[in-house]
Amino acid sequence: TKISAMSTSIDLDVIDKVALGGFELSMPDNLKYSQAMSADDHNLNKQDFFDYVLNCAETVSLLKQFDDIVIEESGMTVACLGKESERAVPLQFHRPVNQNPSMDEPWREQLLFLRTSREEEVAQSPPKDGLALDWVYGRNAATPALCCSNGDVIYAAGSVVVKITMADENGNAAQEFFMGHLGYVTSIDVFKMSGDVEDVVASSDCDNEPKICVWSSSTLSSFVTIPCFHRSGISKLNFSPSGELLLSLGNNEMHSVVVYKWREKRILFTTKVAVTEVYDCRFLASDNSFGICTKEAVFFWTRLTPTNASYSKHRGVFNRLSTREVMTSIACVGETVVTASLSGRIWVWEGRVCTKLVEYLRSGPITQLHAPREGGGLCVSTHGGLVHLLRDDLEIYRRIVPNKGLGDSERMIDMICWCPELEKVLVGQNSSALYQISVCNEEDVTIVTNGHFDMIDISMRNENIITVGKDRIKVWDAKKHSVLQETCIEATLSCVSYNVQKDQIAVGFGTDGARSSLEKSFAILNGDDLQVIHQGCNSQKSLTVCNYSNDGKLVAFGSADKSIYIHSCTEKGFQLLTKARGHHSSPISIDFGCDKGSHSAAFLRSNSISGEAMFWTIRGKIQTPLSQRDTAWGSQSCIFSASLEGAHRSYGGHAGKVTSCRPFSNNQAPSILVGDSNGSLRVFRTSDIQHPVTAGHPLFLEYRGHAGPIQSIQVSEDFKSVYTMSCRDSCIFQWKHMALSWDQGLPSAPLKNRPQPTPLSGRASFDMQTMIDQMDDLDFSKESTTNKKVAHKPRPWTRSIVAPTKFVPSDGSLPDSQLALERIYGYSGNGVKNNLHYLSYGMIYSVGKVLVRSDLQDDKQEFFFASSKITCLSVHHKKSICAIGQEESPPDITIVNLSTMQPLSFLSWNAKGLICLDFDDSGSYVVSVGNSQEIVVHDWKNGAEIASCRTYGLETLDVKFLKGSTNRLVECGRCFVRFWRFAGCSLCAAGDEVRLNSVENHTQYYSCLGWNGDNLLVGTSTGQVIQFEENEPHKRINAHQSAVTNISCANDGFVTSSDDGFKHWSSEMRCILSIYTQDLGTKHHIRSICWATDMIIIGTSGDEIWQVSSDDGSNLIGDGKALMSSHSSSPIGISVHPNGTFATCGEDGILRVWNLFDHQENLSFDLGMPARSCAFSPDTTGRMIAVGFGKPVKDNARTINGKWIILNISDKGDFQIILERRDSRKFITEMKWHNNDRLAVGSSDKKICVYQLTTETKPATKVDVALLSMIDLVSPPMHFDFSRDGKYLRANYESHELHYFEVGPGLHIKEQSRLKDTQWETETCVFGWNVQGVWRKEDREAGTEIVSLDCSVQDCPSIVSGDSRGRLKMHQFPCTSARAQYITYPAHLGPVGKVRWISGGYVVSTGEKDNAVFCWRNDVDDGFGDPLGVAGSAADLDEGNASMSSEGIACHSALYDFVGQIIYPSSGNCVIFDKRRQMCPRHDERDVETLNASVDSEVGMSRQDSHDSFRHEASVSAICTSHSRQLIASSHDETIRLWDSQCLEVATTLSDDRQQHDVSILSFSPDDTKLVSVSSDGHNQIMCVWMTLNGEWNDANLHIQTLAGHEKVYFCHFTATNQAHLVSGGSRHVNFWSERHSTLGVSKHTYEDTLSCGVSVHNKLVTATKSGTLVVWEEKKIVKEVQAHNDGVLSLCACPEGFVSGCCKGVVILWSNTIQKVASFDVAQSSPSSFQSAICSIDITPHLNGSSTIKILVRTRSGEIFEISCVAERIHLLCKAGCEHVDMNRGVPSVSPCPVFPVIDESI
Repeated sequence: TKISAMSTSIDLDVIDKVALGGFELSMPDNLKYSQAMSADDHNLNKQDFFDYVLNCAETVSLLKQFDDIVIEESGMTVACLGKESERAVPLQFHRPVNQNPSMDEPWREQLLFLRTSREEEVAQSPPKDGLALDWVYGRNAATPALCCSNGDVIYAAGSVVVKITMADENGNAAQEFFMGHLGYVTSIDVFKMSGDVEDVVASSDCDNEPKICVWSSSTLSSFVTIPCFHRSGISKLNFSPSGELLLSLGNNEMHSVVVYKWREKRILFTTKVAVTEVYDCRFLASDNSFGICTKEAVFFWTRLTPTNASYSKHRGVFNRLSTREVMTSIACVGETVVTASLSGRIWVWEGRVCTKLVEYLRSGPITQLHAPREGGGLCVSTHGGLVHLLRDDLEIYRRIVPNKGLGDSERMIDMICWCPELEKVLVGQNSSALYQISVCNEEDVTIVTNGHFDMIDISMRNENIITVGKDRIKVWDAKKHSVLQETCIEATLSCVSYNVQKDQIAVGFGTDGARSSLEKSFAILNGDDLQVIHQGCNSQKSLTVCNYSNDGKLVAFGSADKSIYIHSCTEKGFQLLTKARGHHSSPISIDFGCDKGSHSAAFLRSNSISGEAMFWTIRGKIQTPLSQRDTAWGSQSCIFSASLEGAHRSYGGHAGKVTSCRPFSNNQAPSILVGDSNGSLRVFRTSDIQHPVTAGHPLFLEYRGHAGPIQSIQVSEDFKSVYTMSCRDSCIFQWKHMALSWDQGLPSAPLKNRPQPTPLSGRASFDMQTMIDQMDDLDFSKESTTNKKVAHKPRPWTRSIVAPTKFVPSDGSLPDSQLALERIYGYSGNGVKNNLHYLSYGMIYSVGKVLVRSDLQDDKQEFFFASSKITCLSVHHKKSICAIGQEESPPDITIVNLSTMQPLSFLSWNAKGLICLDFDDSGSYVVSVGNSQEIVVHDWKNGAEIASCRTYGLETLDVKFLKGSTNRLVECGRCFVRFWRFAGCSLCAAGDEVRLNSVENHTQYYSCLGWNGDNLLVGTSTGQVIQFEENEPHKRINAHQSAVTNISCANDGFVTSSDDGFKHWSSEMRCILSIYTQDLGTKHHIRSICWATDMIIIGTSGDEIWQVSSDDGSNLIGDGKALMSSHSSSPIGISVHPNGTFATCGEDGILRVWNLFDHQENLSFDLGMPARSCAFSPDTTGRMIAVGFGKPVKDNARTINGKWIILNISDKGDFQIILERRDSRKFITEMKWHNNDRLAVGSSDKKICVYQLTTETKPATKVDVALLSMIDLVSPPMHFDFSRDGKYLRANYESHELHYFEVGPGLHIKEQSRLKDTQWETETCVFGWNVQGVWRKEDREAGTEIVSLDCSVQDCPSIVSGDSRGRLKMHQFPCTSARAQYITYPAHLGPVGKVRWISGGYVVSTGEKDNAVFCWRNDVDDGFGDPLGVAGSAADLDEGNASMSSEGIACHSALYDFVGQIIYPSSGNCVIFDKRRQMCPRHDERDVETLNASVDSEVGMSRQDSHDSFRHEASVSAICTSHSRQLIASSHDETIRLWDSQCLEVATTLSDDRQQHDVSILSFSPDDTKLVSVSSDGHNQIMCVWMTLNGEWNDANLHIQTLAGHEKVYFCHFTATNQAHLVSGGSRHVNFWSERHSTLGVSKHTYEDTLSCGVSVHNKLVTATKSGTLVVWEEKKIVKEVQAHNDGVLSLCACPEGFVSGCCKGVVILWSNTIQKVASFDVAQSSPSSFQSAICSIDITPHLNGSSTIKILVRTRSGEIFEISCVAERIHLLCKAGCEHVDMNRGVPSVSPCPVFPVIDESI
């Protein structure tokens, strides 16, 4: 009876079937048809009924259909609404527009010749005047202020959150500051914890990169920092009743809403409120519901259980209490939800229905509601400034009228907070004032803070502050932080200045337009009582600035009419002297000046808003800048001046611009304060007030606090306080002065070059030659430079390769084996300091760009590859984390989990190379110092930079957190030890610098820091160790003869090291043990030392690691061997022997012989000179080894270039030289044996000598040698190979040539075809027919060259090559295709030296820069030689894939998001299809118009009909959803965007040059932290793995990129059990990928049919073929094949039962895990006649408990979208081809938002 007549009849059979389905689901399968079942057994209980209704597609659809009921009101009510709504203030802040520095800066040219002819030395020193925030006046209007449990008040001011402890018995109040924000703080919420647990505060901002900070109210330390989902900032925050969830409302037009699980920084839910204005939002009675008040309606979001992350939206229903009133606020009183309206009434709700109306307040529009979480009632504020306190039953308890004397506009309350336990009410008013009022006595009022609603300007009156707002002047007592005087003026105020001489205040008036000639434009007030003593008129437009002269005789006003009015100040009046004209825009600053030796103002200078700088006489005559070089200016308020050019230059043209300035300090090293457009205050040092900052790159201190441009800076007379003001936040910040000392560690100019100091009253010298020289800086050229194309090296070797006779074309597929790094021999002992640590789980150290964790007990190593050289590292000894600093960025710092050797966080801050790092005790913060001379504190868990400051020293050598502290640091370096303290975003030196120098001690370097218990130790360059107590030097010992390089904590003291040894000291600083490096058997210096219980680990500059006893210093390894040894310089030469032994030599002159399987160096021999080549004899014993000497640049007389020797290795391991020879004068480049009787030696003097060798004894003790031939070359040889018969030699040159020779006569063979079928003994030449495919075009264009390679032709033929970028690549052998596939392995830092195969399936490689030897294990693919492989021709593949061609629509997918919306691509849009909106019975036309008109170009949001869409620049090629369904990934061309389907906010954009065009596949990992994409460049399939560490994807980076083969890839996804494993498949192949060391290794498998799709189901992989077969894989093996469909299967999707498949004929089958049919649906039978039934996409909606599937979503090739109800077994057509959305009830297209369900009778 409640439904009006329907145009179509209802199918009663369908209704019965749906209803009966609920009974079927409630019974077990074995009882459904049992004869023993009674009638009562078939009854549904309440839970079964709910479970059925909420999981059945039809019932859910019906509930959603009739969810929102809109009842329109009469026209009169709507009209009245517009008038009342003007009093409501929506929750939206206006973000300031970033003002980029103007490119047109005329002042630079105007003042060009005022530049000094010298760079002042003192300007390169940091300022000696520091600041600390002392007090804040005012607060952010409309930002909540709240009380803590202990009575402290929290409120926002600019970018600072203030915590004020109210006045004690003596009237003293104290402010503390949380400074974790950089932008305007828009919202605050406090969750009061029970017991003694500190309260939790959440605050947010609207910066360019907004964030949410959750922090402690007692310590002001941050818990978490959440990168903001809302790009435009946040307008409201609210904790849930449990305190575990956090609700945020976006400061954007779409009013996006996010629910966070804030402790995990995880987004639980997102939605948007598509209305015009939002007034309030908050959680209600539990974490499962929240409400929002909007201009249009009240909305409620609820969820059924806490485990259900999705909330359902419901519009509030007023029932018979019909209204169109605007609800301004919402609150929850106990379990009762109430809202307040502009009519002054309170509405009570039960669920979504309004059930009661409270009308007895009737005191004007209600603006705010506040219900204490701990209970106690409701606090109500009204537009007229009244406060009502209501009990729980909503009966009035008390009325309060705060500030009865204020005007109506100032009395309006913008926030309230009731604290029943304190019996206080916190009231914030439009005047920016904040009051605390006693509930018992409303006369008991405490002013928390005061301010102006709209502050305009400030000035100083003695030690007091003068401020002006729109119509009010206030005088503040800076000591008591209170208002002394205030008055109201009937005019709009615009500027203020104070006359010190006559105690007068001048104020200028503003106007919206032109004022009449009778209207006053300025006023003069008496300073004592603020009475107006004069009013005058000079300009008909607004006055912009005013200033008095120092003698108080003149006052000047700048006007918007571009003129300056100068008045005299006499007892007779304020006569207008002159009107100065010349500016092209409004003046913004004015300074008076006087002649040298005079105190009377004679000149005036001014700046305009357009960047002009002009000079005048006081009579208004324009002066040239050069004529004013002798003028002494009474103030420094003009920002466009030559004296501040260095300050302007410090912003670099993009970091903001200077907005205000003021001189500061009267000591011998004065400073100047500069405010900028970012709200920062910078302090520069100068020696001359007239020319403060002229240096090219001046040093400065920076302080943040304001949220917008600083318009004015004032300094107290005693220079102890600084006051800054910003119109953006209408707050005054009071800063107290701190004297700093920077005398130590600063650059000092040589005396002969040091300019003579200039007296303060004098001027810098100017002459004509100086000005002429400065003209050289001007660029008059108009020629534009163009980048010339870099010429690549020619490839002459390609003319020398010939195909063999029986050449079989190679497709260059992926190799059948993969490398795994097993061992690294080496250690970075040069250029990296203190990079060796020992923990319980192993030894941690760095080698090049690799972090190594070595388990000494199990003799195993684990690795983490950084992106560039590791320059420093720090290990937290209580937690399994390590921070590594890198040479190149990004990232600069990586935090690594030492247990898994996986990254935890990436930190980037443009450090230009890091020097040192350290963790604090908690492990939450990291401090770093880089070559950019900046010290930075990072919160690595939140990926945030906490604070930073310039170091100001010549060189920083070490930095550490003080023990037990998280906010105090100590830094040491060249000539200084400095303590730092940081609070919030400010980092500053903690008082005076520690003075350590004396007459007897000429220490220049403080080299390292350490600890003796809790006492700080500092090592010096003179070998001393200084112990500090309470930050003061207490004791000093002479520890070493040379500089102390390291200090390490020990159990009962500490250990120190110098270049020549180490010592163990007791806690009383007595030496216990002293060991010299020569006693260990090493000649290298100590670079790192670490105490490890009963042993000491030492790292040396020779890249060695030694393990010695902590008792007596003896070597624990024995035989004088190191724990880890390697070469101290580049190990260029390498040779392998079939018995698993290999030898290396390098420029350090050491030959080392290694045993691959013992994981250690067996033998070493001191050659005495550099060697770059070696070669084992190929006999079975491997006793002879040839070594070639020399280096490119001879730096030692003992080096004999061109000499080579043969060594014999005895059974005892001794080396004996059995042959020496020299036939060249340049270094040996390569050596190669043939059998045991022939040796080829190549040298850099362009020749190869072939020798015949004869041995007389076995083992050989003497070798006879004869020169067989000498081959002259055109370029030095790099590599050469013998033929198997020894007759021929092929050689590669540095000039990229390939030549062939006859060995005997040494003749050049020009007919290369003669040797095309020759078998070669080795395959090490980088140029040749079999290896031509390793030279890829893109690598050549990037300047990357193949440095070395080797081929394995046994078992699994492969090529391993090393390039000039330090990478190893694996190819199949032979590699003749230009499109050959390969796998890349990150390896060495810098070019690879040599790479060689070793028998047994190993590879060894050396690095030229990291001096390390890497040993790799070659794992042969499990599928190698798989008999299932069927070759098939290219034509067969194309024919077989014809049915799966993707012509037409770029992407055929359709999927659900987390709230059940359907998302599908349509051309360049991703359409979000909401059935609730499509089938809404009644639409609010204003909502539709508003939404249709909204287009957000940043996130690509647009509107199509009644549906949102996410816009791409080109056709969408792939789309997928995360497993949580909160993020959507979609791509066009090579760009991937991750976005939220509810708010259409972009989380990140993924794009990289290595990801080629046409991304065709996207898939998330099970934990949503990785995303795999497959793209194609037309020839190759490229697979990219993107990764996020924080889970929010704002830190996304390309983790791995690899080639995926030539064959077309149709599916690729992560496995269900391991996110490090992927599976891809396509044309007759399946590849199993595994991640290891930033590389994807592949296991290839083939199949006789094309695999069109695949899905991981538990531990199985199910793939489908184009013939309809399901192939089941377990552990990379086929375990089952099922003929599932009669045609090709194009889509598979996992579901709770197992998986769902769809075929080309439109049949959808639901399968169990055991591959048994559960249900089958024929979509083709429910489709139109023109329907193309091929199922291209499947998605599912599971049961709420995850046990079954309730809905299946399918999309066909022609674009139709169907939804299948698994409960009712019914198929619904949602969208026809061409994106026409279908009326589910009528089955006809509907492209407009027409009602498709029956219209609801309005009488309901």
